[in-house]
Amino acid sequence: MSKSVLVGDTIAGEGKLLSNRLSWLGMDSEYCSNNLKMLEEKITEKSPDGIVFYLTRDSEELYSFVKRISEGYPDMKIYAITHSGTAVIERKLKSMQINTLTLMPATISYLAYVIMEDLVPLEEQLLIPEIIEFLGKKGFSMIVNGFVYLCIAVELCICDPKLLDNMMNVFYPLIASKTNSTAQGVERSLRHLEYCAMMKGMRLPNYNGKYPIPNKELILVLSDEFVDKYNIYGKN
Repeated sequence: MSKSVLVGDTIAGEGKLLSNRLSWLGMDSEYCSNNLKMLEEKITEKSPDGIVFYLTRDSEELYSFVKRISEGYPDMKIYAITHSGTAVIERKLKSMQINTLTLMPATISYLAYVIMEDLVPLEEQLLIPEIIEFLGKKGFSMIVNGFVYLCIAVELCICDPKLLDNMMNVFYPLIASKTNSTAQGVERSLRHLEYCAMMKGMRLPNYNGKYPIPNKELILVLSDEFVDKYNIYGKN
């Protein structure tokens, strides 16, 4: 079952970007104003599994808000994202002993992964941690949109290589359905991800063809390497 997350937006649009990343990771994500009153109204209306908001000021209004929603929705996860100058707020929230995960400033993608890992049970998570680590070490950047698609593509290929026989009509749409995207968006993002990795010197030792590598070949080579590294099918 998809987890629902409400994300408070900011003037810089960080909340909107974070909401998009959470959506790519398979969560039902919605963003609204970071105004505490509006957030509380949305919580009452939606009863989400998690709430994300940005710490902006040290005020009794903030602490009362956190206390009310934690008491009114004890099963809802609360994620407070800090910026510089919010150490006082962090200490106060911790002293209140409320189930709040305070996140330090980081990339939007990193915040999304942390929230996913905390909120979604491992067996329901869209991405396999070993694949994330494997592709990261290969030189693919987690902050590029196509990284999520490549993780899913490798897993799908390992489970059923025949899916790659029809990339545009079957394989890309399957990834898109899991990430609230489109087949065209998946295809373009995978190409862009590889381009970014190539510009940083990424090369695959088990690939002897020309670069850039076509998406299908890239997924097949990475899947084979992952299967061999983790001995997926056992010893023959």
